[in-house]
Amino acid sequence: MEKSLASNRRRWPRLPISVMLGVSVGALLIITTMIIIFYMGSHARQLLGQQIALETKQRVTRLSDAVNGHLDDVERLAQMIHLGLSPLDEVKARETLIVSALSARAAPMRITLSDLSAMRTAKGAVELASAGDPSVEAVAKGWSKVPEDGALLYHLPAASNKANAVSITLFPAALSKTIADVSDLKRERSYLLADKTSLMAHSSWTTDAPPSSLPLANAGDRDLRNIWLHSKDYRDLPIENAHIDRGDRGKRVFTWTDIARPNITLMVGLHAEAKIFGAVFSENRTMVYASLGIVALSLAIGVFISIMIGRPIERLAITARKMENLSLEEMPELNESMMKELDEANSAILSAFRALGAFSKFVPRDVVRQVMDGTAIGADRTELRNMTIMFTDLAGFTTLATQKSPQETATLLNDHFEMVTTIVDQAGGTVDKFLGDGVMAFWGAPVQQPDHAERALAAARDILTAFEARADESMRLRIGICTGDVLVGISGSKVRMNYTVIGDTVNVAARLQELGKEVAADARTVALAGGSTVDAVAECTGWSVVGQKTLRGRQQPIDVYRFDN
Repeated sequence: MEKSLASNRRRWPRLPISVMLGVSVGALLIITTMIIIFYMGSHARQLLGQQIALETKQRVTRLSDAVNGHLDDVERLAQMIHLGLSPLDEVKARETLIVSALSARAAPMRITLSDLSAMRTAKGAVELASAGDPSVEAVAKGWSKVPEDGALLYHLPAASNKANAVSITLFPAALSKTIADVSDLKRERSYLLADKTSLMAHSSWTTDAPPSSLPLANAGDRDLRNIWLHSKDYRDLPIENAHIDRGDRGKRVFTWTDIARPNITLMVGLHAEAKIFGAVFSENRTMVYASLGIVALSLAIGVFISIMIGRPIERLAITARKMENLSLEEMPELNESMMKELDEANSAILSAFRALGAFSKFVPRDVVRQVMDGTAIGADRTELRNMTIMFTDLAGFTTLATQKSPQETATLLNDHFEMVTTIVDQAGGTVDKFLGDGVMAFWGAPVQQPDHAERALAAARDILTAFEARADESMRLRIGICTGDVLVGISGSKVRMNYTVIGDTVNVAARLQELGKEVAADARTVALAGGSTVDAVAECTGWSVVGQKTLRGRQQPIDVYRFDN
């Protein structure tokens, strides 16, 4: 199961929690903001359509009313001429009647009668046109477009011998003036189209108007040329006959309405820069900028929150990693947090850190590490190993203790233990326990050490050297070392256990320490090692043979060696 968990961990990339929190919170905020932007954008488009509908409807209605009024005037004029003149009337009488009818309108037009005599109006005056004008030949009643010059023609055929057939031709200048009069020339361009392809009038044609209509493709208004050509910026507006598209000078709003006249399709409309509907566009732009600002602010808040949450958790993770590696020398800095759970986690892990630090001083760190990763040797899994055991003892310490205060005695003893444990630890050994004023240590467990005998002899040599360097000569130090097979593991009861070694080798090491009293009773330091330990070292220098000795409690003698200090 542990291997499976480990493999699962390797399968997924691991990121710092602050990064994951920042990405998660940021993504959530961005998605939320985008939803809000989408909703507000839809609402803004509705507002845009409503405002454009209101404004363009009013403007196009004014244009439509003006054009319809002009066409109605022409039709009434034709009716007056049609009913008031006969083919036999004199030219002078005709002129008088026409001038009277045109007194309210100064628009260029041509009036043709059935006898093919013609009159043209210019600035309110009536001029005779050349006779034989073919513009009324085979023309249906009502409105049409003159094929020769593309002008608008209104025709009333003769109803009897007393009525005169009348045709009135409207030129671009007349219609252009009509739409220009009701247009905001600084903000928009107005136009009149026939059949969507011919430009009959334009608000810019108030001066120097062309004599006839122009194909839309040849119009001087380059924006109007593209009214039916949809670019990538084309967008329908939520009203009839209106859209936004990119023209020659940026985005334009195009809108129009039909003029209902028999026999011909007329369209009057306008186009203007989209920015003239600035209230809604500005609101839309402001909304976008505000939304982007909200996104940026949300990301900043998300990053701040992720740091506020992530950093304490990262410090917890660093502390946990130190605990896992048993790097317990320095107390971690876990500050108080405003978040209850983090504060409780900090307090709990600090307590665990202190407990583990204390535990590692009572139990060998390698054993603690094995306990943590689940590989410690249990009471039912003790192991037989070849190891080296060491015992040390302070001779004369009991007498010395009677001469000092308890505090001085404890300080002296602790200093001695500090020196011994430091050297043992540096040599890779494990201090098993403190026995009064003595120390029991071993090599070869819990970590396998093929050179455990050599390590133990080197530690003994360093301990003797350090002890003799001390100024207090009232105490003597004895060391016993032995190598052999022992049972190592966790032993004890269900409620209390101890990691230790058991076996005859342990007893021999303790007896060798006691033997030091006989071998060198007056020496300040003496270290004895069994032959099994010296034989396990390839080159054992500094140790001399004492001889065979029978130790207390044993029947067979063993070879004993002494360190020449």
